[in-house]
Amino acid sequence: MDRINPAASRAVGSALGGAGVKLRPHRMLPLNKELLGKFPKELGESEFNVALGLGSRTNAGAGVAAFNQNTPRDCILRRLYVDDGNVRGRVSSFQIGGENVVIGDSFPVAAFRATTFVSPEFDFYSKAGTPIQVSITYDAAFTADAGFSID
Repeated sequence: MDRINPAASRAVGSALGGAGVKLRPHRMLPLNKELLGKFPKELGESEFNVALGLGSRTNAGAGVAAFNQNTPRDCILRRLYVDDGNVRGRVSSFQIGGENVVIGDSFPVAAFRATTFVSPEFDFYSKAGTPIQVSITYDAAFTADAGFSID
């Protein structure tokens, strides 16, 4: 189940738009076989949770919005959303379970705004209780809210 049959992939690719369409298995499937059993006939409470809020931070001047949260259950962290009123800022630190997600100096926060259509999707598998830390450095006064879409 964690491999795609090449002949089936070509057949589906041809049906979807020609030989240029390629399918690949989701990268999380080989890592956690429990995901394959994540399709219950009756949905439990956790299947209705599709967002993980990180909270809200406010500062009267330039400064850092530090969001810290532990995942309440096993989940896949899909996309980070930030609503900050378009104040110029940079994601200066982003860690999941102590592992750095941002490499280098910083990353523009504009890439994670809800109005941005082309945003990074992370697809990080996270066990319950895994710490998430996101720090955003702003150049002016701000009120920032942040959260993840999850599965």
